Amino acid sequence: MMIMGIGSAGQMYILRNWSKDQHAFLGSDFKDSIKTNWKAGLGLGTINGFSFYVLYVGYTYYGMMAQNSLFFILPQTLMVVLFVVWWMMNQLTFSLLVSYEMKFRDLLRNAVIMSLARLPFSVLFLLVTFGLSYAVLLIPYGQLVLPLYFVLIGFSVTGLIQASFANSCFDKYMNPRIEGAKVGVGMRDPSLDYLNPEEEEEIRKEAENLK
Repeated sequence: MMIMGIGSAGQMYILRNWSKDQHAFLGSDFKDSIKTNWKAGLGLGTINGFSFYVLYVGYTYYGMMAQNSLFFILPQTLMVVLFVVWWMMNQLTFSLLVSYEMKFRDLLRNAVIMSLARLPFSVLFLLVTFGLSYAVLLIPYGQLVLPLYFVLIGFSVTGLIQASFANSCFDKYMNPRIEGAKVGVGMRDPSLDYLNPEEEEEIRKEAENLK
C-alpha cells in the first residue's frame, strides 16, 4: 500500500487531466508527478495500509470484549465509522495532492471537510468503487479474475471515478475562492444545450479558429 501510494500520485495527475478533458503525457507526466509528490504519496499510502490493520485489530478486539459487555459495541462501531470516513477522504486526497500546493495536514483537513460536506455523494462514490470490485468477485472464478481486473483497468477506473468526484468538490468549495482558478473545466457549456447539432458544430469550429 505504501508503494501504491507513490504510484497513485503519478496516476492521479493523469486521471485528473483526463477527467477534465485535458491532455496528459502518460510517461513523462506520471514520472514528474511522482518526483514532485512521492513523499506525500508515501504518507497517504502508509495510512491506507495502516487503516486496514487498525480496523481488523480494533474490530476483532472490541468484538471479543462485546461478548462480556455490550458497551464495547460503541468503540467497535467507531472503528468502522473512522475507517469509512478515511476512505471517503481518500477519494479526494490524491487529487488534492496533485492539484494544489498545501501542507500535508492541510491536505487531510480539506479532504475531511469536503467529504463530510458532500456526505451523500461521498458515500455513493465510495459504494460505487468498492461495488465494482465486489461485482467482479460475484462472477465465476471471481477471486482469480479480481487481480487481473486491477492489473488491467481496475485502478484506472476507480481513479477516474474519484478524480471526477474530486473535481466537482473542488469546483464547489475551493476554486471559487482562488483568484484565477477556473471552474467547470471539461464540463459542457450550458449555452450549447438549446442549440441544434448544426449550430453547435458551427460554434465549435469558430472556437477552434479563435484558438
